Amino acid sequence: MNSSPLISVVVPVYNTSRWLRKCLDSICGQTYRNLEIICVDDGSTDNSAAILEEYATRDLRILVIKQENKGVSAARNAALAVAKGEYFTGVDSDDYLVPHAYETLLPYLAERPDMLCFGVQGVDEEGNDCSNDYMKVPCEGLHEPTVELLGRTNGFMWNKLFRMELLRQHKVFFPEGMRYEDSMFVNVAAMQSERICYVSEPLYCYLQTAGSFTNARYCWRVFDACPMLEALYRYMQEHGLMPRWRDLYRHVFMEFYENPVGGLPGRQQRKAKLLYQDMVLRTGLDREYPGEYPFAELARFNMLRSLFFWRNKTTKLYKFLRWPVLRVEEMPGGTRQYHWFS
Repeated sequence: MNSSPLISVVVPVYNTSRWLRKCLDSICGQTYRNLEIICVDDGSTDNSAAILEEYATRDLRILVIKQENKGVSAARNAALAVAKGEYFTGVDSDDYLVPHAYETLLPYLAERPDMLCFGVQGVDEEGNDCSNDYMKVPCEGLHEPTVELLGRTNGFMWNKLFRMELLRQHKVFFPEGMRYEDSMFVNVAAMQSERICYVSEPLYCYLQTAGSFTNARYCWRVFDACPMLEALYRYMQEHGLMPRWRDLYRHVFMEFYENPVGGLPGRQQRKAKLLYQDMVLRTGLDREYPGEYPFAELARFNMLRSLFFWRNKTTKLYKFLRWPVLRVEEMPGGTRQYHWFS
């Protein structure tokens, strides 16, 4: 590999003029200079387009692509189609990099990994640290991918570098028209990889705002994730990945399904289960995982039965009839407290 590989950096932009200059300054100011910076204006209606043109006249490494608003996946795919680098990565237009990010990764790229993952620092709008464990990489150094390792690797694409040859060989693209496109892209690339490198140092600053999609109510993501989970399963089937990675697929499925659906109100929970039941039966996931949770349970889900046989049906009946109910509350140390309510 070239000792100074060209790195293609995609920046999808949609109405982020408030943060865009800081993002572009962090990329253009990298101590490692051999970058191809592909900015895709996804139909912005604010001042973002003018900012991109301004930066493109100042830095010849910047290529600006303009398109109608099609979503972040289409923007990233447009960049992927024209990228010339040996490695492909991205920066969201409201985030930024530490100045030495790519220079720090250069020695690890000399090992020619198929995918490289590095640390993330969560920041608020004032720059305060608000990181969590999900942003950390699970280990250090070069590894062969395993179910356990990939199950602990987060689904962000922007704290990773992907070898372009691998992406093109296996036709790895971002699924358009659905949420959590990062998770599918990262998991598919990881399954097709032979060697993955991990660097724990936090080099990417991820802006977390109150209105960001990932800060939306956690439980409701179960609805948005269903199309991605179906697309991921179909890709794995078509490319013969299920025999080796069936346990990883179940892990990804459970991550987006089990805890979120359990936190939904009863009516929305039943709606989510019907949505997933249709997907499971249509794709044959119940046959791929015969008798295994949650696929077998979803295949047997009965809407009418769920309406009448609640897990806490006795309490609900007593409350409906306004009869007093004794609630037993387990306390620390093994003690119990008893409360009557009506």
